Amino acid sequence: MLNDDIKDTISDISLPESARPYFRNATITDRIVTLHIDKQQILILIDATNLPHTLQSEVKVLIENTFTNSPSIKQPVHVSFSVDSKKNDTSKTSPSARQPMQKKNIPGIKNIIVVASGKGGVGKSTTAFNLAIAFQKRGLRVGVLDADIYGPSLPLMIGCRDKPDVTDAKKLIPLHKHGLSLMSMGFIIDEHMPMIWRGPMVQGALHQLLFDVDWGYHGALDFLIIDTPPGTGDVHLTLAQQVVIDGAIIVSTPQDMALIDAKKAIAMFNKVSIPIIGLIENMSYFCCPNCGTETDIFNRSGAYHAAIAAKIPFLGAIPLDLAIRHACDAGQPLGLYSEQNESDYYKYITSKIVERLTY
Repeated sequence: MLNDDIKDTISDISLPESARPYFRNATITDRIVTLHIDKQQILILIDATNLPHTLQSEVKVLIENTFTNSPSIKQPVHVSFSVDSKKNDTSKTSPSARQPMQKKNIPGIKNIIVVASGKGGVGKSTTAFNLAIAFQKRGLRVGVLDADIYGPSLPLMIGCRDKPDVTDAKKLIPLHKHGLSLMSMGFIIDEHMPMIWRGPMVQGALHQLLFDVDWGYHGALDFLIIDTPPGTGDVHLTLAQQVVIDGAIIVSTPQDMALIDAKKAIAMFNKVSIPIIGLIENMSYFCCPNCGTETDIFNRSGAYHAAIAAKIPFLGAIPLDLAIRHACDAGQPLGLYSEQNESDYYKYITSKIVERLTY
């Protein structure tokens, strides 16, 4: 069986001499937290407790090269690492010995913006993607990272499920479509496969989407827009700890139920010292396509008042518009293919974002 070939290959891997003291006589097989196998790829999550980052890279290359040289295994292999916080408890270590996690810049990217909502169903992904198109229309080089590991939506919005190629340095090449550099877990896994992963596996996958992708392959990016999943969980914390973020945009619908969670997202970014660029009110009102009457389905201007109360900028309002939904479902970005005025909402908002950022 293929699974047996994979496990045999792993068991035959010998640790490099430099890493053996840190593994404390354990083998690579003993340190595997998760081994996920499908027809497209093999994902290996390894417990890297006590293993320095420099040696993690060495072990990663060793494992991936071993699989590349195996004639019986054809899928690409992606290795990531997690740390068992209980095993790696530094609470008893002196303060001078505890080093804060160093945030890193991502090569090939000038500015990183995260788009968050705190709540699902408010149109955050649609907003993030259309903002990227609006940036691109301004003559900027833009990338989009769909960081929703469990429910990636970018493949549907761009109308493409191609698999990314790999460089000679074994980095994923972002898909290039509509003038954007694009990456999503939805390009790597089968669309019907559920992601039944615990937090450490999600963190490992996100780390690879950030640092194992050649984001500058199609040209250095002025902006990388990261579409985050709903809530304030593992993905947001990982981003805050590992990456230099230039700002966060919060998306909410105007009703109180959505604003409760939007306020939590604002509080989270304040707590992790990520500057908030502003708040967008999505589905602000419904404009009847037949008579032009505007109806405030979700209590219009709620996000505006929430932004004022939180002392953050209000970036603008986007209506509940059928053209926006049709464009995303069809994989035809509104800003590139619509001759109507719907894309003007995003142009206006991006102009306000650019005013607040130096690039």
